Amino acid sequence: MKSRIAVILLLFFVFSNKVISQNFLMVESQQGFPDETNIFQILLINNDPVKAIQFDVELPNNFELDINNVAITDRTAGFNVAASYLSGTTYRIILFSTNNLLINPGDSSILTLPVLIDESVTPGVYLFNFSGVIISDATNQNISSTPLESGEITIIVANSPSPIELCDDTNNDGLSIFDLTITEPEILGTQTDLIVTYYVTQSDAETGVNAIPNPTSYENSIPSVQTIYPRLSDASNNYFDTTQLTLTVLPVPSTNTPTPLE
Repeated sequence: MKSRIAVILLLFFVFSNKVISQNFLMVESQQGFPDETNIFQILLINNDPVKAIQFDVELPNNFELDINNVAITDRTAGFNVAASYLSGTTYRIILFSTNNLLINPGDSSILTLPVLIDESVTPGVYLFNFSGVIISDATNQNISSTPLESGEITIIVANSPSPIELCDDTNNDGLSIFDLTITEPEILGTQTDLIVTYYVTQSDAETGVNAIPNPTSYENSIPSVQTIYPRLSDASNNYFDTTQLTLTVLPVPSTNTPTPLE
């Protein structure tokens, strides 16, 4: 009786491991940039060795895959890849080896997808939808499982704000006190849950260091005309975009004594 229970428990353990073994695809979460070709990483999260993969991927509207330049990564060196257009924004991709190579268990990238994002794309968060996923093991069995997570493509656009012009104070030194935050609605547009910070140099804006500490009361450091660099970022500060803001200090108008009228 004890030996029968032991065999049942062993079979249950083996079967359970097979059922819960995770093998799925996802796009790596990253930032997307409109009006340029973005390189997106396709990750394979697998607990079992993989011999071949086939899947369809539906991209968001105004995302276009360059099927001729889908490429393997170091993890899939020696494999072949074929990509084709199906319809709408859906593409089919096949990854295979003619030398019986296997992709070892892991969670890193197996493919790179070059995708052109149209300049008309609205800022926001976008998903890649995978369907018809076949992940084959060494015996050509489909071992794909339900994905535990899906990546997100985040698009942030810092809109160009209108210049700010102020009159000089009475000494005509080309300096004045600016409230930079009045430009936030223009920079944000319709985007929400984002943070605007301001910088004196483009490099600081790119790295997110040395932000202007009090943007509601900033005295320009370059007389008359100065460029400030707003940075629009998400709460994690991982994704961002920058733009430029022009500050202009106008000289105090002077008046001449007119000729008397008689």
